[in-house]
Amino acid sequence: MEKILSQNYFIGAILEAEKRGKEADFSGKTIEGFILSDRQIRIPLLLKNARVLGQAYFNNITFEKEINFEGAVINGAFSISESCLKENFISRKISVRESLKLIGNVFEKNLDFEGTQIRGFLSLNKSKILGKTNLKKMNVLNLQERIGTIIGNFYFEEATAKEVIIENVIIDGNLSFKNTILESLSFLNVKIKGEVRFSNKDILSAKIKERKKLETEL
Repeated sequence: MEKILSQNYFIGAILEAEKRGKEADFSGKTIEGFILSDRQIRIPLLLKNARVLGQAYFNNITFEKEINFEGAVINGAFSISESCLKENFISRKISVRESLKLIGNVFEKNLDFEGTQIRGFLSLNKSKILGKTNLKKMNVLNLQERIGTIIGNFYFEEATAKEVIIENVIIDGNLSFKNTILESLSFLNVKIKGEVRFSNKDILSAKIKERKKLETEL
């Protein structure tokens, strides 16, 4: 029978890895879900191909080293808020069932979500991204719930970012850049079922390379 790691075990293993000066490696493991807040994590945190049965929630965390969720499956909501990530945040090809919220964070290096599949909305609101933001081949899709539908909107509002790549992406809802400043934006082969929203000064400093519609939009 598959072993499911509890939240207490997950937090304890991180603390033990910090004492040993080693990475906290949960790659391929199944975790019941967790909430971490108000702490510093000084070692690499690896959850490659891990499975989280509930929510994955970080609040007010300082991540000193790289975080890697590549290939992870998160059955609940995935949230990082009011945190500082000093190294790369790698979440290529992850699957999130109940929305991805990255709100009010400082990303000092790169943010990589290439190939990510999200049910529900995606938010990068009020974040500051100093490195490259890779959103290639990402899908933000509607989530059907008993009480209704969570629209697959992508909110990138009141943020600043250096280089953003949105290519070969599907968004079921709206894409909003309200009050966001981007230095460089690559926007190619994007299918958006809703609207793309800018405010007047959003993107004056950005270099929008190109936008091409998918064949299904033509």
